[in-house]
Amino acid sequence: MLAMFPLEENNIVNIHSLDLNFSTQNVRSLNISSKNIITEQKILAIVRGGHDIIFLSDLRLNSRIQHVACKELIKSFYLHGYKFIHNSTVSSRGVGILINRKVLDNIIIHSVNRDLNCNYMLLDIEFKGERYTIGSIYGVNSNEGISMYTDLERDLRAFKNTKIILGGDWNATWCLDEVERNIDVLNMANVPSSRRSRAIRNMCENLGVTDPYRIFYPETREYTFTPSGLNQLNCSRLDFFLVSKNLCDKIVNVVIPHSLSSTTFDHKNVNLIFSKKKGNFKFFVKDTYLDNDEFKCTVHLAVVECYIQHATINNEFSDRIKDDILTRIGTITVNLRELNLLKLNEAENGANPRLTLEIEGKLGEIKANLDELPNLEYLDNLSLDPDPAIFMETLILCIKNNALLEQQRLSKLGNTKQNSLITEIKNFKRENYGNVNAAIIQRKERELSVLIELGLKKELENFIDHFG
Repeated sequence: MLAMFPLEENNIVNIHSLDLNFSTQNVRSLNISSKNIITEQKILAIVRGGHDIIFLSDLRLNSRIQHVACKELIKSFYLHGYKFIHNSTVSSRGVGILINRKVLDNIIIHSVNRDLNCNYMLLDIEFKGERYTIGSIYGVNSNEGISMYTDLERDLRAFKNTKIILGGDWNATWCLDEVERNIDVLNMANVPSSRRSRAIRNMCENLGVTDPYRIFYPETREYTFTPSGLNQLNCSRLDFFLVSKNLCDKIVNVVIPHSLSSTTFDHKNVNLIFSKKKGNFKFFVKDTYLDNDEFKCTVHLAVVECYIQHATINNEFSDRIKDDILTRIGTITVNLRELNLLKLNEAENGANPRLTLEIEGKLGEIKANLDELPNLEYLDNLSLDPDPAIFMETLILCIKNNALLEQQRLSKLGNTKQNSLITEIKNFKRENYGNVNAAIIQRKERELSVLIELGLKKELENFIDHFG
């Protein structure tokens, strides 16, 4: 057995230096020889979490031949804010690494090692003065290629870095137990490969790396591979990170979501969190809400109220007129709250004819009251008390604040069903992962994946409208 790397004191990382968050995703092919909406959907699903570094597996790019398609893929990721480095010269395998351009300026890439069989790609990087080896892995799916792990260990040693972060679909489980006791599989006749699992564990022992998920959750049953067939109940935890033991105390959490990030995948992503991002949030209104009728109504009210509150009382604009308009605004605000309660009811309990009629009636009431408000021409003719420049600044601020509050409400409303499903799934998982619960959990997770997909498609439509 080869000797482990020495863990010298000067290689210990400062607790605040590694403030990067990682994710890994089996993408089930990103070959775009014929461009289609599915690929764009996958790309958005991969990047929408905003992680700093993302390991991709099962790319199937065939980059030796598909030069133009690969350039298009690099461009697509760039538009989403990521630098894309890949190793996928064949149409059956391949890996890649995405680096968020927000952190790219702080990362020096010293060297890239691309495995000839497209099973892995390693980067020797420097971040805040510390050297790391990071790598994306796509494990072999037959024992004939088991020498991959010997090759991987050799190439990891060649970089001579004592801090290693690997992630991907290993096509094997971390747990070495037989199938009946193996915590990483469910409803399977056999484990994927006990030989490959042992090869991974031997490599880890030699290099001083481990699976951080099992440090945080030693007894938890959670799975990353979930077949798409409704009657396929087998699942397994094939996607995981391997991290140097001298980094493990810097990890905040390892997260396996309760659903797929897109129904075009059959593997969940896994997230490795070294830092909880703080502060410097930029509050902005997402374009996806601009066509929403309730959003437009809220902005309309903000504009009218700002004008009315700053208008000078005179013969053409009396206190009574002002009070009448403000009362009308108050009525519409109450109508919007009532509409929100009806829609919450619909999201939580499903639609029914009576509820649909109530919602339509409330929308009609809001529209009728909006029609009674003064138009822009009337507002422009009002005498305003403050200086025009000050008023415009106030108006913009009022619009922005109301728009952000409405966006927050719409987002919460849209996530109501998702949050309800997540709560149900968590409760079932807390009980146990018995055969009955497992079937229910998988059904609920599929429902959640479908809901997430709906939001993903809306976001994609908006992105395409802007960037084509």
